[in-house]
Amino acid sequence: KFINECPSGLITLHEFQRHFCNGTVGSESAEYAEQIFRTLDNNGDGVVDFREYVMAISMLIEGSAVEKLRWSFKLYDKDRDGAITREEMLEIMQAVYQMSVAAALTKPNPLTAEESTNRIFVRLDKDKNG
Repeated sequence: KFINECPSGLITLHEFQRHFCNGTVGSESAEYAEQIFRTLDNNGDGVVDFREYVMAISMLIEGSAVEKLRWSFKLYDKDRDGAITREEMLEIMQAVYQMSVAAALTKPNPLTAEESTNRIFVRLDKDKNG
């Protein structure tokens, strides 16, 4: 489908968001789509090429648990500094929460994403540095 939708073999953030949002819950998923796009764009050139896309899909389907965890970590580590801050986690949690509410999987509750982030940090942030 990638090649049919993007015959050049390249997809921009805008195009990715359009396809992702049309395939999910609409504009509510745009922020999450941006995070996924950033994670797919390995070389940071602002486009995802067919190779980057296929490698990510292949890894997510057939990769080891460690490879999947590394990819997930990269999704949360927005500034790529090797650490996930409370703010970075909250951004992803809010994006996922917005999609869940839009898909009627979750009842609206503005504290849910923040509460979830706080619970995760209480358990995982052993040195309490946020």
